[in-house]
Amino acid sequence: MDFQKTFDPIAKWSTISCLVSLATQHGWEVLHMDVKSTFLNGQNKEDVYVKQPFGFIVPNLEHKVCKLKKALYGLCQSPQAWHERIDVFLQKTSLVFCLADLSL
Repeated sequence: MDFQKTFDPIAKWSTISCLVSLATQHGWEVLHMDVKSTFLNGQNKEDVYVKQPFGFIVPNLEHKVCKLKKALYGLCQSPQAWHERIDVFLQKTSLVFCLADLSL
């Protein structure tokens, strides 16, 4: 129902530059995170239904839909679901938001 609602946090180049600089100064290992698979760790707050995927349509039940148990890449709610989950985790590790740059 909320197809128009989007959430798209974007890391700024200045943020990336700051993190790489800090990692270099402190000898931290820098890892890459694949956002497409990361979204699969988000939990849907609402019930989300989709048409049966092509190739997996059940004969004589074409009118039925699938209920998603987890967020999917491409789903408008996925970025926010993932962000909320990682936000809770990071706050448990005593990390805090940078008020000047919310993507940091």
